[in-house]
Amino acid sequence: SKRGYKLFKRGEYARAYIHFAISSALGYNNGHASAAYLWDEYSDKLQEAGIMCRFGDPKICAANFYYLSYLHDDPKSTHHLGSLFYHGTLGIKPDIDLARFFYEEGHTLHDAQSSVALANMYEYGIGVEQDEEEAEKLLYEVMEFYWNINDAYDSADFYPAALSYARIKLSKAFKNTIVMEAFTSLSSIFSHVFA
Repeated sequence: SKRGYKLFKRGEYARAYIHFAISSALGYNNGHASAAYLWDEYSDKLQEAGIMCRFGDPKICAANFYYLSYLHDDPKSTHHLGSLFYHGTLGIKPDIDLARFFYEEGHTLHDAQSSVALANMYEYGIGVEQDEEEAEKLLYEVMEFYWNINDAYDSADFYPAALSYARIKLSKAFKNTIVMEAFTSLSSIFSHVFA
């Protein structure tokens, strides 16, 4: 809803939410995603205006709208759901398998944040067998997607993936070298000096 976005930009969060909630009820994905974002980031403003979450906890309202948005293949909402299960928010225990599922879904939708989170799981062996090659492949795929669109370097999504990719490449290059030993020694010294 264009009117909802205008209200949001003016700081009229409660009125913007009403537009987004109606848009969501009509089945529009940007209504789902925008309502989720408001519950996630501005729940205090909504509650101050008298808007209450029917589930009690505003984060549950956000998760509900994120899920509706996920059903419409929204990559950002898919990432939010993955993070919800990865960190175990909303009073639920972390579920790494569900987190990986949503991050994989986000990766297939070319969401860089999902791809970085999934690559981290593979790089560090969180819920999957440790596999740096798979982590590197996932990051390269999402970077390649952004390279193939016109404004790749203007995209805020490109840089986290590129930095994570570079970090993995540098880490592999420095493993088992004298330079890596020097960095490790310096890191150890600095951690003792500044501890």
